[in-house]
Amino acid sequence: MPDLYTQQKLAIQGQFAIGTLADYRGQKTALSGTVKVIKHERKGGVYIEADGVTALVSPFALTPVATVRPRGAGKRPEAPQNGQRLAKLIRNGVEVVPDQKAGKADVLLDRLRQIGRPTEPPAPVAATPPPVTPQRLTAPLGKANVDRFLFGWLKHFRRDTSHAMRQAVIDGFGDLPAYLNNHVPALPGLHAYRATIYYVAAVELADPSRLPPPAEIPPLVSARFGVSEEAVAIHLKWMRARLEADHARYAYVAKLHPAPVGAAE
Repeated sequence: MPDLYTQQKLAIQGQFAIGTLADYRGQKTALSGTVKVIKHERKGGVYIEADGVTALVSPFALTPVATVRPRGAGKRPEAPQNGQRLAKLIRNGVEVVPDQKAGKADVLLDRLRQIGRPTEPPAPVAATPPPVTPQRLTAPLGKANVDRFLFGWLKHFRRDTSHAMRQAVIDGFGDLPAYLNNHVPALPGLHAYRATIYYVAAVELADPSRLPPPAEIPPLVSARFGVSEEAVAIHLKWMRARLEADHARYAYVAKLHPAPVGAAE
């Protein structure tokens, strides 16, 4: 006499007539989805088939889907009406929709293609961000505003950078466009702008021939920093006057107090 488990399988086995479709959810992942019942096992098991793969499974892993009469066993089922199918065919969680006009081989090929196909669309490719446009800088006009804008900055700039370093930049300054491209940050701020004003004014005092004509300088600096040409011209004039006055004062002090002969330079 069969044991209790076998009796339960035999009782459920009868729900899956040969030729019917069933939904299989079990350990045989290659058969997961809609399968066809092709044979019964005497101990209650059910032989199933899908896409040419056959396996013996427990009826507990099957759910009835639809009935298809075996060939030659009575009247054939009527064709679906209004484009409806007898049952949905599921393969790995994806519904398989065979082409009604295609042949049997094409339908099987379509079902094979569905196996392993991802159910989620691929993640969109991130768009390349547009190049960053340098922000236009606001530089003040008016005598009092220009004094405040440049005087305090020049004092701190001289304190934080050695004379030798500043002089090295001035001595090597021979191409204003190259300086604007190579020494100025990609997104310059007001500090880089004021430093450019300082170096251009210092080179004008040292050797004006190393700079473009005076009329061409404000447009070049304006295009690089986004400051108006009018402001550039005013700031250059202020810096030249300031450097001339400072150099004159330094020369006067040096004349009154000359360095001792043999003193280290």
